[in-house]
Amino acid sequence: MTLSLNLVHHFSHLTLAILLLSLCLLIADGQVVSLGKCPYMPVVADFNPSAFLGLWYEQRKYPNLFQIGGKCNTAEYSMKHDGTLSIINRHENKLTGIETGEHGYGRMLFPGKLKVRFPQPWKSDAPYFIIGTDYSNYAVVVTCSEYGLVNGKIAWILTRHRYPSQKVMHKAYTEMEHANLSVAFLKKTDQNHCHPVGQPLDNFIKKNVEG
Repeated sequence: MTLSLNLVHHFSHLTLAILLLSLCLLIADGQVVSLGKCPYMPVVADFNPSAFLGLWYEQRKYPNLFQIGGKCNTAEYSMKHDGTLSIINRHENKLTGIETGEHGYGRMLFPGKLKVRFPQPWKSDAPYFIIGTDYSNYAVVVTCSEYGLVNGKIAWILTRHRYPSQKVMHKAYTEMEHANLSVAFLKKTDQNHCHPVGQPLDNFIKKNVEG
């Protein structure tokens, strides 16, 4: 009986340690943390990659460390000859005004779900879910990672215009609510006093190893 209690006690401590480690990993990356596995994401079933291509302005996002200190965030998607998506993310430093960015790659797993890779050495391939878009005004993109007993989510609301209407933003919020994703965690991206998008990418983009 004593041995059984000791095993239960040891297992409880081990479970707690795993949970705390998982939470630390996700909090360190600045994601919105929940218990359990990543939830089901209701992606756009008839997703049209060609219509999704082009420039998007980030309007709202769940807080995350790899975008901290940035403003004027944009994402630009283009299609390569082999069907791989090329993704250019840009932002300006709030303090210096210097524009920087990174070059990622994505491939379609099935309509509405991508596997994306960016150059951060601590990042592995991540699933990106397009949970809602009308292609010409807004898109809602979500990624979710699992660490043991918990999961961490990052969500972005993207728009085709730097200053979208309230009607467009309401549609994006509705898409998140339909997917059971909280809008309370969303933080507004500063899109004021930004440089025009379009300067040569090689001036500032951190290159990623294509794969």
